[in-house]
Amino acid sequence: MDAMISRPRYDRLSLGLGRTHLLIIQGSELPLGCLASSVTLDDFDEIWKVVSCSSVLPEPGSAEKQFRSANHLTIALCHRLSSETMGLRVYVVGEESFVWDINAQCRRFGLGNDEIHVFAPYHGARRVRCAHCRAYTTNCQNTIVTCDGCGATLLVRDHFSRFWNAYQGFQIDSEEPGVVPESVAFRS
Repeated sequence: MDAMISRPRYDRLSLGLGRTHLLIIQGSELPLGCLASSVTLDDFDEIWKVVSCSSVLPEPGSAEKQFRSANHLTIALCHRLSSETMGLRVYVVGEESFVWDINAQCRRFGLGNDEIHVFAPYHGARRVRCAHCRAYTTNCQNTIVTCDGCGATLLVRDHFSRFWNAYQGFQIDSEEPGVVPESVAFRS
């Protein structure tokens, strides 16, 4: 059976028309294969990285800024977007949950499909939203997980909700408690 249409497909990042191109990277280095063959790091006006180090201080006037956490970067991005004018293009590379969280923040400030480009080279771990208690369970590796919110045994569907920025999980043993099929690892 083919993957569901709702599951995101990621194309290599290529530059769109715009005044300013901002590349956001989760990690200190850009993973191989993220950029189209015609694009280099020099093509971006600014590069923001989440480096997970508490001693990081942004260098004034530098095109590259480093942030100590995703939350630190998100705060700076929201501040930037609150006063941004048209022409900004945002390119995001990282884990699926990270790129869709940044995508949601950009949309909150009015950026559209042509202005936000995401690439998630990391496959496997997923963020799952429980359909019953609405809690999120992160770093899920298998098709059956235990909800961090209500403790239900969830079947993780291959359906990604762009609204919730997560895959959907439903209690698998609601009709026959304790009857749970074998869990298998996600396929890329």
